[in-house]
Amino acid sequence: MRVALSFCMMFLAFAGLLSLPTGPAAARETIYVEAQRLPEGCQHPDRCQNRGTSLLRNIMFLNAKERNSLTLLLNRMATIRGLPPPNVIARPDPAQLHALPAADKSTPLRNHPGVYFDSTALDGNPLTAEFGKMVRETLGQAGVRFLSKEEVARIPGTPTLAVRLSARKESEGCIIPFSVSMSLTEDSVLVRNPDLKMTSTVWAGSARENLTNLHYTPRSALKEIVQKFATDWKKANG
Repeated sequence: MRVALSFCMMFLAFAGLLSLPTGPAAARETIYVEAQRLPEGCQHPDRCQNRGTSLLRNIMFLNAKERNSLTLLLNRMATIRGLPPPNVIARPDPAQLHALPAADKSTPLRNHPGVYFDSTALDGNPLTAEFGKMVRETLGQAGVRFLSKEEVARIPGTPTLAVRLSARKESEGCIIPFSVSMSLTEDSVLVRNPDLKMTSTVWAGSARENLTNLHYTPRSALKEIVQKFATDWKKANG
């Protein structure tokens, strides 16, 4: 209670300062004042700014003389002065997030900053050696920007494009067709708990071997998927 009482005494004293004549033509400034009670037992109060309990949030319309009186009073009462701004991250309201409509498949691609695409594993496999080149050429023509590892590290969400080939298999006389998949993943938060971050799929597509077409190759499947992605990208940004 000593903290709360101190603030009450401070504003009572400041009210007396405001009662001084200031002149009818004095210009007014909008001042926001917030006071918090920091948690007990905090060893370093200057590091506990994000853990306080709010006591008040007030907006004042003050002239220059009143503002100077307020800041002078606050500095006189302060034990620690000149703190840097707290590193506060606003927490989204789960109820508001829950009320948002679900986005369609192409909406997350709108005004997209670009993707990181590592084709090293694909380039080293004879079956997929040309996949990386096809992806970059086709999507580049559609307007997709490819980011370096350094660039994507600075992009919120770290958008990453991946392509995978599941080879054709035979088991007990049954043929399991090959399939090619492509996905764009990004970091996201959970609606019911925005404090939890995870990796989510923003876009995904796949194509399987057409056993009735002897000329349908993994390259054919990739071409089909890349075209779908390019179409959705153009739809979102056209």
